[in-house]
Amino acid sequence: MKRRAFINIVFPAAHLAGRLLPSLRGCIERKVVEINNKLTCDSLRGKRAASVLLLLPHCLQLDSCPHKITSDILNCRACGKCDVAGILSLEGKYGIIIKVATGGRLAKKWVEESGADIILAVACERELVEGITAVWPARVLAVENSQPEGPCVNTRVDVSRLSGALEELLKTERT
Repeated sequence: MKRRAFINIVFPAAHLAGRLLPSLRGCIERKVVEINNKLTCDSLRGKRAASVLLLLPHCLQLDSCPHKITSDILNCRACGKCDVAGILSLEGKYGIIIKVATGGRLAKKWVEESGADIILAVACERELVEGITAVWPARVLAVENSQPEGPCVNTRVDVSRLSGALEELLKTERT
């Protein structure tokens, strides 16, 4: 019920506030993602996620890499110049599904096709907020990427943070 109210009331209000106060948009989006993550974790108390989809933006890959991962993440040659190789190691370690999306429509398709219990999504704040509402009622745990070279180019994510989130999602007992 809390998640439903959050999606139906808080998300639209936050979107409107972000449009009216553009200088605060990033702060508002960060707070919305933070609250969503808390509600998602609360909804998992006493439960174990049977399947997890790790949904990634294509901008995590080095833009000059000739081995594009958008159609298949296994095209990665693990050169170490971006975070993709580290992320790919999580697939075998945790038995998760990993998909790379070039945009919102493809991301939504991957969510629908996966049938996963929970989505661990990596993206910028704006894409995370839009994605959480787009795939409702799917549960999304959102992790913001960093943008050292600006938006949508050579973004980064803390792989140890993803690993920690997966540990929490997949552990068998919760308190």
